Amino acid sequence: MWKTWFITSSDRGFTWSTPTELVKGDILPRGPAKNKLLLASNGAWIAPGSIENAEHWEAFVDRSCDEGKHWDISFVPLEPHNMISAKNVALWEGIKKGMLWECCLENLLRWDGVIQPTLWESSPGHIHMLLRSTRGAVFRSDSTDYGATWSVARATALPNNNSGIDLVSMQDGTLILALNPVNGNWGKALSALTHCFL
Repeated sequence: MWKTWFITSSDRGFTWSTPTELVKGDILPRGPAKNKLLLASNGAWIAPGSIENAEHWEAFVDRSCDEGKHWDISFVPLEPHNMISAKNVALWEGIKKGMLWECCLENLLRWDGVIQPTLWESSPGHIHMLLRSTRGAVFRSDSTDYGATWSVARATALPNNNSGIDLVSMQDGTLILALNPVNGNWGKALSALTHCFL
């Protein structure tokens, strides 16, 4: 499970403080983990994170409006699969075609979820995320209140074989997404350039 610690420097990086837990004593992985923090237009720090353990996968953001002194967590809703309906969904044809890293439906459903969000802001307060998923596609969720609440995560047209993703928003609004856009199992990473998510 991810765990975020932080250090500070008061001399432009020549020396650093002792590492400290981001949210002391919290058993959840708080703050940014794999992907970078977003500085929103209102000054809020919005940190993408996820819970990844043997029980489940779940994405969230942590928000701080006081430069990291306090954090509020907001989870990303996701409609769960259940074993009976999942066996009848065309999505799981991906298992037969080797689209995912795991070929056992029972194992996939145990780890079913979205993790490792990557964020961008399209206009003040309108924050978006793309997510790695176990369901054969990159997922997306949106917020209109600076990340306080999120829409139900939904599949995009971008394939995802449960590989990590990351996104950078350029000054002109172009989004650069690094992903493995293939329908096969894990393999050589490719990257995609797009600005059509707005």
